[in-house]
Amino acid sequence: MIKEKYILNSNRINYLLKLYNLKDQELLDKLYTGKKKISLDLLNNRLFEQKEVDLSFLKKLDKIFNKGLVWYISKREIDAKGSSIFLRKDKFNSDLNFNARKIINRFEEQKLDVQLLGKLINYNLDRQINNYSISNNIKDVKEEIIKKFNNKTEELISKKIIKPIIKTEKEYLERLIRIIESFNIFVFEFIEHKRTKEKSNFSGFFIKPNVIVIKRQKYLRREIFTLMHEFAHYLISTEEIDQLEDNNQNTSDIENWCNDFAFNFLINDYYKEFNDLTLANKENNYYEEEINSLYSKTYLSKTAFYTRLLKESKISSLDYNNIYSKIQESINKEEQDKKLKEQETLEITKQDKVKHFGISKPIQSNLFVEILRFNYFEGNIDQGKVCKYLKIKGDKFNDFIY
Repeated sequence: MIKEKYILNSNRINYLLKLYNLKDQELLDKLYTGKKKISLDLLNNRLFEQKEVDLSFLKKLDKIFNKGLVWYISKREIDAKGSSIFLRKDKFNSDLNFNARKIINRFEEQKLDVQLLGKLINYNLDRQINNYSISNNIKDVKEEIIKKFNNKTEELISKKIIKPIIKTEKEYLERLIRIIESFNIFVFEFIEHKRTKEKSNFSGFFIKPNVIVIKRQKYLRREIFTLMHEFAHYLISTEEIDQLEDNNQNTSDIENWCNDFAFNFLINDYYKEFNDLTLANKENNYYEEEINSLYSKTYLSKTAFYTRLLKESKISSLDYNNIYSKIQESINKEEQDKKLKEQETLEITKQDKVKHFGISKPIQSNLFVEILRFNYFEGNIDQGKVCKYLKIKGDKFNDFIY
């Protein structure tokens, strides 16, 4: 039986190497992880010298990049800069690994699909919030956005899209997402599988014109801050991929503006109470009582408060580092206790011979679902496509469509 041969599109291969910041040797190592090895020259012949490759080689490539077998041999050219933030920007606020780049590229492709689906049904996705710049006063911008959010909150409560009373941090996060997407901004939450070997090293990102992606955090207040930080990037129309660290002080003017906006937005009515704090030291117990009070009244983390005090020279670096370490130890202990409790619960369910699967699901984008719904009823996409986009099984299809 004659094996069918294929010729790779070398331009597309080069595109992938640039997209994922891979060198030829790194790709070779990913292609051949076992005992079988080939030379770099032979790999380059296959990739760039129009040499024929067989189906097994295509499958090896696709196991790495997940583009579909036809993608590598298609002759159609790619709009590289138009399709990827990696080719529009040289540096990011996160030293992105391979898995992070794969995830981000997947959302970029989804963004292009969203734009096409919107056009097919003439869905109005025009910007509804003014463009700002880092020269704008943070507090003025915050007041304008808070006013818009408050008006939208009333509207969404009346439509029963959001709950009138918030009881948990996750409910507050979901409320923010619903409000933001009501201004024609897509917000996608991403949850990384626990068994993923190479964890993606980003917290969130914004890609023009209107897509925000946030990674699910164990500590939800960090995710809430990330959401508002990426929303700030939307306000000033600057694309970025961020690995947001609570104690990061070495940031650019743009990052400072986005961090300041997120902090001011989330502290809102309690800004004066925080601003009245002077120098945190041993004598006043580093304002532990005051910070605990602000923590209970807002959705900011304790680290965010102390980092702000450090930025405003209201605590020494030595004291800040000590407090930061204690906060991290406390968070780690909570995580360990939570894991132990989960293991105990799992053991009990095993003994009772009851299957127990706690699979977390990301907060779904209602705006995306609405566009998919309209396209489905217009006949532009079928049920299978909808299920693929939403990552749901067929028996859950009606829950999203009707």
